[in-house]
Amino acid sequence: MDSAIPSLSVVVVATSDYALVRRTVEHLRAQTIQDQIEVLLVCESEATLGAPSDVLDGFHNTQLIEHGPIENVDRAQAPGIRAATADVVALVEDHAYPAPTWAEDLLAAYASGPWSVVGSSIANANPRSALSWANLLIGYGTMGWVDPIRQGEIDALPNHNVSYRREVIQAYDDGLEDKLVRESGFHSELVEAGHRFYLSPARVYHVNPSRAASVWALRFAAGRLYGAQRAEGWSPVKRLAYTAGSPLIPLVRLRRFKQDMFDGGPHGSLWPRVGPATLFGFLADAAGQAAGYAAGEGDSPEKLAAFEFYRMRHVTDQDKADMLA
Repeated sequence: MDSAIPSLSVVVVATSDYALVRRTVEHLRAQTIQDQIEVLLVCESEATLGAPSDVLDGFHNTQLIEHGPIENVDRAQAPGIRAATADVVALVEDHAYPAPTWAEDLLAAYASGPWSVVGSSIANANPRSALSWANLLIGYGTMGWVDPIRQGEIDALPNHNVSYRREVIQAYDDGLEDKLVRESGFHSELVEAGHRFYLSPARVYHVNPSRAASVWALRFAAGRLYGAQRAEGWSPVKRLAYTAGSPLIPLVRLRRFKQDMFDGGPHGSLWPRVGPATLFGFLADAAGQAAGYAAGEGDSPEKLAAFEFYRMRHVTDQDKADMLA
């Protein structure tokens, strides 16, 4: 290995000051191969970030990338990707905390086969809360991404906390900002181009909303966007029929969700506590779908993007205390 070139580039977006990314950077500093990692910290400006002078010591190298005002976290990752120099580029959210062997496990996965995209096993960073578990399992569990995972080739991976071969992601430089936005279809585009995905045991602890109002708002916005996209091109009559039938969605989804995620599965013991929270999430999602069928996506994309800012505002005080302990 050429020691002049890092083994892994990690892009982290700081939407305001350093306090927002501090814990993520600390987890990167704790990596078993810290000295092989390039950290690309995208921020509004160095002055706004206000990072301590020694906070990025110990990495192979670091880059502070001044972006200007950051209005969308996904889009802001693009300049970091363009500046990356390692053969593998990973994207890590400011509310995601890689386990110590995460970087090492990612690189081992790439060495094991012809993978263009490698995903991480997603664990719960605030597991005390039933609503946190409901959000994590609704968002990541049904696709098999929640720890413990079944390691191996996979058809789909989340857009967040994922990694790419640099030559693959940088080949899509034209319009990269748009491709990184959730629901962009970028991963489907990669699959159609013949790229292969792999789910690795590289573990990331993800912070999930656990305040009831935040959970309702998040799941409603997600449901509305899904409903609007699903109803594209439908007749008014079909839209009306699906809007009227949306109250049936929660119970149908809850039954299937229980079968898929809990019955005989690794999270089975959580069902008595997480089941009601999951129903709450599905009710919000169904209300959102009804709005999407009836009136389109509205401001749901903007609301979903906003949830990537200041995640700690959306967790309970007890969850904050647990994570800071």
